[in-house]
Amino acid sequence: MTKGAIPSDVPLPKSGVNQRPVVGTKTLLVTVTHWRDGDTLNFPLIQKHTVSNDPDALPAYIRAASNGKLTLAGKIIEYTSGPRPYECIYRPEDPNQEWPPLPIRLADTEGKKAAEAHGINRDKFDYLISVIDCGGSGSAWQPGRFVGVYGQSGIAHIYKHEFGHSLGYGHGATYTQCPTPSGVVSAPGSCQKVDYGDTGDTLSGGGTLYPANFRWFSGWLDSSQATVIEKTGLYRLAKLGSEGPQLYLINRTGLDPTQLALEYRKPTPFDNFPYDDNRVNGVWIRYTTMGQVASNIQVDGTPQTPETTDPTFLPGKTLFDPVAKISVTVCSADMHGATMAVTVNGESRPSCTPTLTAPSVSTPRHNQRVGYRPIMTGTGMPGTTVKIERIRDGYLVGVVGSAIVGADGKWSAQIDQPLAAGLQQIATYSTNAGSPDSSNVSSAEFTVVDTPDGPTVNGSGADTTGPYPTFSGTGLPGAIVSVSKIYLGLNWGVVATALVNEEGKWSTQSQVEYAPGTYASGVFQKNGDKKSGSQIFGLFEVKATSQQASFDVSKQKNQAEKATSPQ
Repeated sequence: MTKGAIPSDVPLPKSGVNQRPVVGTKTLLVTVTHWRDGDTLNFPLIQKHTVSNDPDALPAYIRAASNGKLTLAGKIIEYTSGPRPYECIYRPEDPNQEWPPLPIRLADTEGKKAAEAHGINRDKFDYLISVIDCGGSGSAWQPGRFVGVYGQSGIAHIYKHEFGHSLGYGHGATYTQCPTPSGVVSAPGSCQKVDYGDTGDTLSGGGTLYPANFRWFSGWLDSSQATVIEKTGLYRLAKLGSEGPQLYLINRTGLDPTQLALEYRKPTPFDNFPYDDNRVNGVWIRYTTMGQVASNIQVDGTPQTPETTDPTFLPGKTLFDPVAKISVTVCSADMHGATMAVTVNGESRPSCTPTLTAPSVSTPRHNQRVGYRPIMTGTGMPGTTVKIERIRDGYLVGVVGSAIVGADGKWSAQIDQPLAAGLQQIATYSTNAGSPDSSNVSSAEFTVVDTPDGPTVNGSGADTTGPYPTFSGTGLPGAIVSVSKIYLGLNWGVVATALVNEEGKWSTQSQVEYAPGTYASGVFQKNGDKKSGSQIFGLFEVKATSQQASFDVSKQKNQAEKATSPQ
């Protein structure tokens, strides 16, 4: 099937950056229109590909690509329309006929008919897919909310491709046959640009999950996972979809394309890359422009081979952009990520095996009171791993936690083994594949508390008074706060829990719906197996909403009497 994108004039959100975030739960209506005189459409198969729980269906694909940031809630209907339209009849004797057509307006019209026949208001859905039998291609507004599919597909790929256009992703290309003076790939310069060829981009000839920069464009990566490289140095990429830096961008100021995008992959259920494949052992480098839409041109890292299915830069390989004065050398790669030496402004390339600097430790602070398992935070080299070790009598006695430094240079981890009560210190050091470990650095001395005091609650007991109130307050860093519902003087049990962060703050939302009424909150915190006393805070009122039914007070009393006290 061929696939097309039809540009739309939908403006970028006024977010201050060129991103088009699409997050949360979005609704999808799929309409399948049959021609009265017959077609090839298989409704159960289309349903499987678009709105089912099948692990390769569009919803599962979007959930995986967005790491759960975007969820599609789908509905599918079918409808029999009139006879096959004239434009959907192949006429080989007609030299002026364009085949296959991209009849997006016809698909839209037929989708409206199907919805109306079922009494459905399409305006209430975020996204629309209309399937008709008309040549076997597909197209979508880019960006937009409407996708037309014009034939029966045997796999779900076309829906993933066209939905990518709806998100604002464009077709891409590949720079291949680039010159390689002294073994260094020089681009873009005199490289040959060919359409598609990017097997790591579903919009450009691939069948795997969307690239990292598309995920950033859609708001699926945060500042700990994506950043712009502005200084020459050593950088560590985590594998796409894991913890840590997943995307580095390098600006090409005043040039087109406007940036370089770097990512590192390992096999996923959505591709068939074997573990010894080039595509999961090197760094993908793409030229990208993310404006009204996002589009990519990958760089073929092995331009000496005739195919583009081995595009990544393996360890030891270098890309040089002489116009932008940028170079990227892949130093090493392993199961967890890749390390690169990046230069900007034509500066000298740093060593691939430098002596790492020790990470800094921000918390626990000097004399801070914490729980048995405190939360350690600090800064370090993006992508490196920080190891946390226990100190006893001045000696390091074992690793008790680790963290990957985010793209923003920050790290955070709750240690995984309890410390003894009293005065303590923790040591940290940095590790990175291909480099010796850094020296150790000790944290400030802090105090581990045994039995904690009770936590506090902000305000009148709840920050919001809808059916699922949000609670917040202060407590012992590393402890677990539990909130119970108090109604008519009775304890209904725990409705929410929260980890107290490194600053001693906590926030949580009730997992149990509150009926209209006046409530108090019971709160306590646990530090390991040591529990504070329970304290009562309140009162706050939950008001009725249009979606809440009236409730039976006597029934609630009965339920409350059966509830056990929280342990």
